[in-house]
Amino acid sequence: MTLLFFKTKNFIPNLYYEDFSKIDFLKLQEKGKTIIFLDIDNTIMSYCEKRPNADILNNINNAVKLGFEIILVSNNNKQRVGDFAEIMNFRFVYRAMKPFKVGFKKALKLVNNESKENIIFIGDQLMTDVFGANRMGIDNILVKPLKTSSEHWYTKINRCLENSVLKSIRKKDEEMFNKIMRGKENEK
Repeated sequence: MTLLFFKTKNFIPNLYYEDFSKIDFLKLQEKGKTIIFLDIDNTIMSYCEKRPNADILNNINNAVKLGFEIILVSNNNKQRVGDFAEIMNFRFVYRAMKPFKVGFKKALKLVNNESKENIIFIGDQLMTDVFGANRMGIDNILVKPLKTSSEHWYTKINRCLENSVLKSIRKKDEEMFNKIMRGKENEK
């Protein structure tokens, strides 16, 4: 249904990790990535948390130590995004309206329109994060959502749409489909 108007390839992430803390930032750096556009909710902390757990904070700090610049790009409100940005001293885009391009363009302005080849986007949703990043020509990583039970009603609708998108992904990229499905099985 959702793919009548959109190409399946726009919903396929470049990489998939079951856990944000397992991302190999050294490998990303070797591939020329220097900037991380990072989603917050259910990527690095659940909707009901005010700050990420120690493992995730450690991984974020490791990325910063490697020289990565991190820009938070979230559809959430200024208070939610700003509070976390202040803890980590990161710049941010709130109410990014992902998958629309406006939030990504704001983030690009924050990094002086750095080449998209140097940027990686990390998020937990196919319908907003992966789709939006792909439309902008930005490489991306999909991570398994931390706690789907804490999601808002509109995110739950996106999760239902993801299931129909996954059927199309299976036809285009069975290996990625299998990785995502293994992550979904582990949610239960």
